[in-house]
Amino acid sequence: MTFTNAELKRRALYRVAFILHQQWEESGGGDTRLFDWLVNDDFVYIGTSIKGSDYREHVVPRAVIRDLCIQQFEKGKDANDVVDLIDELLMIARISKEEADHLDHTLGYKSTMPPDWKYGHGDNRRRLIEAGIKLEKNV
Repeated sequence: MTFTNAELKRRALYRVAFILHQQWEESGGGDTRLFDWLVNDDFVYIGTSIKGSDYREHVVPRAVIRDLCIQQFEKGKDANDVVDLIDELLMIARISKEEADHLDHTLGYKSTMPPDWKYGHGDNRRRLIEAGIKLEKNV
């Protein structure tokens, strides 16, 4: 059987959602490394900073995505229900080490989004925008 890239991406995102849901059922949490282990960067890559590319950055931190999925699970949703959420938020950009340091330490956004950001109500690239990170390839 052969799959399109879109089908492969959807299957990978579903695997993350399914395992995350099971981990939540068993322990109330979930390992954010699942996103990296199960989803190929090619499916979620959105661009490279004009200042460099030595650092792989999640545009929305994995912990934020996980926590939003858990909120949905707590409302009775299942893995099928959170695949679109993961698809919307899971993005990888390549940025410079200096930009990563500014983002994580100067701005304090290592594992959070800006305080006024809300899923579904704001720009999912807000961390990069506030850090002044400009990407060469935007999707």
